[in-house]
Amino acid sequence: MKRQLDIAHVKRMIDVVDAGMAVLATMPTLADLYENCRAQDKTARAILNALQNEHGATWSAGRGDGYTLRLAGIQSSCTGGPGGLLRNWRNAAKGRLIKEAAR
Repeated sequence: MKRQLDIAHVKRMIDVVDAGMAVLATMPTLADLYENCRAQDKTARAILNALQNEHGATWSAGRGDGYTLRLAGIQSSCTGGPGGLLRNWRNAAKGRLIKEAAR
């Protein structure tokens, strides 16, 4: 015997799903996220170029082996892109300052 459809329950579940979809509609789309990532990448590269031109940094974008940055005697690397390279260098620099302060 076929089970009878609980129409009231189905309608409530449609409302629940609609509420969830309303939340999703307020979130960025994949296309938006891609454009945001590209903008962040472009900005991070501009920062790296400014560090190179104005502060004597050297940096490189490898072909599959990541990025490297040398600035103020501290070198760092990252395979996650230029933004990650800047974060890694900053963390390495802060770590180095802590080591120096402990001497």
